[in-house]
This record gives sequence, C-alpha cells and structure tokens, in this order.
Amino acid sequence: MKKLLCVVAAVLIVVLGFFFVRDNIGVSAEKLEADARESQKINESWIASKSVSDKIAVMLFYPETLDEHTFSVYAKNSDLSYGYFFKAGGGFFMDDSVAEFSFDDTYAYCSMNKIGISEIEVFYHERSEIIKIDSEKPFAFALPDGAITARFFDVNGDEAEITKL
Repeated sequence: MKKLLCVVAAVLIVVLGFFFVRDNIGVSAEKLEADARESQKINESWIASKSVSDKIAVMLFYPETLDEHTFSVYAKNSDLSYGYFFKAGGGFFMDDSVAEFSFDDTYAYCSMNKIGISEIEVFYHERSEIIKIDSEKPFAFALPDGAITARFFDVNGDEAEITKL
C-alpha cells in the first residue's frame, strides 16, 4: 500500500511538473515580459513599462522614439490557476487618454502619456493614495489588490479621460 501511494504521488508530481514547465497552468510573473515579447514578436530593443498585481498584469512596449507601441494584458483566471494567462494585446489605443482593461473585476491601465499624466489617485474602501509618475514617459499600471478604482491627473491637475477597451 505504501509503495502504491509513493507511485501515485510521483506520477502526480511529474504531471504537475509537466504542466508547470509548459505554462499550461499560467505564466509566472517572472516570465511575463519574455512571454509577451516572444508571442507578440516584440523587438528586444523596445522599452517595457510594466505593472503586476496578484490578479492582473499589464505591459506597454515602445521604442525610444515613442512613435509605436504594443501592449499586453495578462490576468489570472478565477479558478485555481497558478499563473497569468494572455487576455489582450496589440498596438492600438487612443493616445489622448488612458486605456483601461478589465477582467473579472480587476483593472489595468496604460498610456503613451502624450497627455502628461503625473498622478494616479488610487481608491480603497476607506482611504486613497496618490502615486506620482513621470509625466513625460509612457506608463502601465495594474490596480493594486484591495483597490476599488483609480483616477488619473495631468500636470495641470485635470482628470484624464479613460477609454475602456
């Protein structure tokens, strides 16, 4: 009986290891950028702005010239998955707003920041916090766990428009 349990345990470990190595249970946070670059054929010289929470990850890739971009959004499935799964990607969203992505009540945002966003106000149930960002650089932002929503403000204090994608 003891031998049988050891064999069953070994088989389970091998099967789970196989799925883990092949990323069938999701991509680990450490491998997200490499996975996005490979699957979307993103140039290695492009800069990556990325943000990862426990439930969602967003990456924005762009060259130094800022004349192109590609984004990638990954999210964890609501089941017992280990890692993140590709949900959206491409190279088109409005330059004069902040793009919002939503999956299972988790949110991620990105922008080429041609509108000069300098602050993100993140709202939690009983508090809020201000996150300062460089108004001259593109950004990616995953809403932190426990946060409800976010608002984005330019250098003049005006609230930016959000485009839901």
